[in-house]
Formats: sequence, C-alpha cells, structure tokens
Amino acid sequence: MKKTLLAVTVSITLLGLTACNSENSSKEHIPLDLTIAHINDTHAHLDPTENALAIQPTGQELFKFYAKLGGYPRLKFKLDELRSQAANEGRNFMVLNGGDAFQGTLYFTQFKGEEESRLLSDMGIDAMVLGNHEFDLGNQAIKDFVSRVNFPVLASNMVKSSSATLKDSENIHEYVIKEINGESVGIFGLVLENMHDISSPDTDTQFLPMIETAQKMVDTLKSKGANKIIMVTHIGLQNDQAVAKAVNGIDLIVGGHSQTFLGDINEINTIGYTAHNQNPDDDNTYAQLVGNPDGGKTCIVQAGEWAKGYGLVNVSLSKEGQITKCEGRNTLMTGDDFTKDVAKKKEPLSGSEQTNVVDFITKSPVIEIVPENTAMRDVIDTEYKPAVAELEAKIIADVPTKLPHVRVPTTPDGAGLIDPLVAESLYWKLNKLNTKVDFTIQNAGGVRADVNAGPLSVGYVMGTLLPFGNKIAAFNLKGKDVRATLEYAVDYSIGHETGIGASSGAFPYVGHLSYTYDGKLAKGSRITKLELLDANGQWQPLDDDKVYRVGANTYIASGKDGYSGLLKREELPNKGDYVDSGVGENEMFMEYAESQGTLNPLPYATVTYFKP
Repeated sequence: MKKTLLAVTVSITLLGLTACNSENSSKEHIPLDLTIAHINDTHAHLDPTENALAIQPTGQELFKFYAKLGGYPRLKFKLDELRSQAANEGRNFMVLNGGDAFQGTLYFTQFKGEEESRLLSDMGIDAMVLGNHEFDLGNQAIKDFVSRVNFPVLASNMVKSSSATLKDSENIHEYVIKEINGESVGIFGLVLENMHDISSPDTDTQFLPMIETAQKMVDTLKSKGANKIIMVTHIGLQNDQAVAKAVNGIDLIVGGHSQTFLGDINEINTIGYTAHNQNPDDDNTYAQLVGNPDGGKTCIVQAGEWAKGYGLVNVSLSKEGQITKCEGRNTLMTGDDFTKDVAKKKEPLSGSEQTNVVDFITKSPVIEIVPENTAMRDVIDTEYKPAVAELEAKIIADVPTKLPHVRVPTTPDGAGLIDPLVAESLYWKLNKLNTKVDFTIQNAGGVRADVNAGPLSVGYVMGTLLPFGNKIAAFNLKGKDVRATLEYAVDYSIGHETGIGASSGAFPYVGHLSYTYDGKLAKGSRITKLELLDANGQWQPLDDDKVYRVGANTYIASGKDGYSGLLKREELPNKGDYVDSGVGENEMFMEYAESQGTLNPLPYATVTYFKP
C-alpha cells in the first residue's frame, strides 16, 4: 500500500530575522520531532505538466499513457491537506522552498514573478531560499518579489548590503529562528557562490563562499540558542553533499537547483517516470545521511522539479540537536484524466484501462492522485491564463516525432535531438543576418524542455522551450580554444576534475560542428574528434591554429557556466571582433522552425559522449 506520511501545523512563531537576539546557548534543550514538506525548482509551472508514464500490472503487458503531473493548484491542495492531517495528529509541520520559482513558462514571461509571489504566498510556506533564476532579471525583480511574499526569503551568503537595490529589502535574511514546542529551530539558506557566472545579479552584488558561510551560520545560530538547524539551499545535490561533509552542526539540508527527484530508482521505474538528473551511478537515496567532520550526520532531501510533486520528511532530533531519525519520500501528484496514443492522437482511456491505472497508482509509493484547489485554479484561469493563451496560439511548425531535450547524455549516442536543432537555428539565422559564423555553441541549460510531436507554437518556444531569450553574439576564436572550451564545458557539466560540483546546464551542443568527448582520457585530450561542416556539406577537421567565427548566446559568451574559454577571444585583434546581434535565441529558433515548416532531427550527430 502507499506509504502516507502525516504532518502537522502547530503555532510556529518567527522569533528572529537577520539581526535577531534570541536565547543564548545555555538554554536547556529537549528532543524535537519535525515533519517538513518541501518543494524546489517550480519554475512558474502553474499548470500541470503532461508526462509519459508506463505501468505493468502483474500478469499484464506494459501499458503506456499520459498523466498531468502537479501544477500549483494541486500543490496547494496537497499542502493544505498535509497541514490539516498534521494538526489532527499534533505533529510539528513546516513547508520549505528550495528556490527557482522564476522562469520556465509563459506565465513568468508575461507577469515577471507577480504570479509567483501571489500564488506561493497562498501555500503556507515558512521560508524560501533564492535560486539562481531569481536573479535572471537583475536585483529589482527580486526586490519586487520579496516585498510581495508573506514568508521570509533566505540568502545567507549574499551580501545584501553590497547591493544598492537590495540593501534596504527587509524580507531578505541571513537566517530565521522559529520557536517550535519551546525549542529554537534555526533556518538559513545558501545560494550559489558563483552567481555572477550563471545568472544576472546586479554587478555590485557580492556572494560569499558556501562552506565558510554555512559553518558561520551554524555557529551563529547555536550562539543564539538554536541547536536544531536546517539549511535550505539552491546549490545542487553535489554541493549539498560537499557542504555536509565539510560543515558540522547542520541537521537537515532541503535542496534545489539540480532538480533531483531523490528516491529508489527501481520504484520510480515502476511508473515509467524519468527522474530529472538522477544518475544510476550516484547516491539517489531520499533522506540520505552524510557524515560531518566531527562524526555527526546531516540528512539531505530534494524534490525534483516543476511542482510535479513534493517531498515529505520526518526528522527526529535529540536534545543535543543530533539526527536520530530522518525518513520520508518524494511523491508525484497527478490528476485522474489520463490519455493514450491512438493513431497519433491522444484519446481518453477505456473504462478498464482507467480502472487499472487508478488501481496501480493507488498502490504505488511514488505517485498519487490529488485534486486541484479550485480557488487557486479559478485565479489562474481568470487572471493569468487569458494573456498567456494569446501567446500560445500561433503555430509555427509541425513536429512529426518527439524531439527530446537531454542535458547530459548517459550513452555515446544519447544526446538530445532538440538541443542541436537550437544550435543549428542560431547558425542559420546569424548567417541570414549576414553576421557570418562558421559554427555555433549552445549550452544545454538554455534549452528547457522536450518538443513533443504535433504543432509547435510561439507560446511553447517562448515560455517553455527557450524562455530566457538570451541575445546571440558572434566573435572570433582560435580552433585550439574552441577545443579547450568544449572539453572544459563538458567536464564542468558533470563535475569531472573541475574541483566544483556538476552544472549539467553547461553541457555544449553545437551547430555545423561535431565533436567526440571521451572522459576516460587525460585532461586536455578528451576531445578526440572535432569537425566543421563546410560550405560544401563536407566534414573537415578543425584547425587548432586557425581563427574561426563563432556564434553563441551572450550568457555563455560572457564566460559564464563553464565557458570562460570563450573569453580567449579578447587576446585576438580587436578583442575578437565581438558583435551582439541583438536577436534572442528564441526568436532565431522560431524563425528557423517556421522556415522549415516541418521540424525534423538533424540528419547527423553533433555530439558523441563517452562518460568518465
């Protein structure tokens, strides 16, 4: 049967903010049980996301179908239900948010976070950490967001006073302390220390080292009488693990950024769900325990992406503030309106099929049927959806077969199909603009979703596929620097001998270029083949000493997210003749797709990847 974890709301009083003076470390502590619901990387997915699933009930054939997962009204319903159940059982309940509410759909494109602040404020969130995408529009958008929400926003290692825009924002905190059953629980939040490399904070904003800040926050909170400590982060699972291994005194880490749906991969496979960024070679355990330098333990959780589900963790802490129990799970949420493919169309399930699917889900430990909160659905449908619908309407191309988006391949021929098409569209448009380039580079993180078979709309491209709208630039670069940049970007994307955690969005896709990467080879020799598609349609080896004209979005062209090698252009005459086309990548792709009419995969592979 499905495992149900119940949680409870009690009177949880906010004791202190950034400069609070609470009880001192001499207070007499008692054991404490907490139940915490958590979400992360919701990325403006107000509506459910359609996902392909597959089940195989005992004695039956594999059955494939589509389910509508998550969405804010469904999440709202579930959090309210958990809170009510918890109150009835007298348990201490909390909701934490691991960041990245911004970007990802046309709702954000249209409303710039106003919709996030309003709807998230209706979910009873106790604290949220800033994600990197909260900085995409600069600090003013953050200032507006934090001034509207009714919960504290954390960023312990951002120096708020360094930002002219944010220094007076009262709702950005280093930490908060909450009183629960007479115990002080400290909560602080970490953001990525290399924020300037991967997002667009104002240039005056300073970010401090994560590990150093984490230990400082623990020590500060303990000095104020809180020996039960939670860290909410948006730094990715690998960085969470690294912090836990280096810092003493953190009981629980509620994470985000890597969008990892932690849990038993065999259980997850029983419903055919592809968990984002979950590598079979990694520790994917939910509520995994990591040892601290002093012999203590830290429990780590993270709940996937796009409001498709939620995490629920039960934590027991001794009076000394040590973990004695940490267990729970992630659960996907679905509606009950399932469909299947019939003659290339989606049709409702038959009565028996519907019964089988519902029965299977009812018994599943990783997915459950959850209704939507009708009031929140009404707000979305009447106040936000009409403007979005206008953008979604225009069809620009037909897609005969699904074009999957893959951040980092897991097999040599496992690269995405939509990603190289985006790179190719940049090549096509730049040359059409007479901004001649030899090839283009596109980071996987700039592409945000699969393209399903069927009509492709402006709305899907702008709001889901390529929501960032980064402008495209052209510049000169030597062949040897192209080679080095591609190798390091792949290494950076998987955290291979870079000294930092993985940043999967850095993985490079290319247009009019083809490369092979072998991670088992020595650093500096991992790009074993690098070829350019010339004007005659022939593949030619890239010349290390030749200067080429390269196209890339301004985000990676500025050296961000593992692409510092692109800055080698500045050693060339006129600093590489850098030109910003002024045209966004989503605009280029839409024009390319419309010119094609029918959007098919490229007839050749641009990436062959052998993992380390």
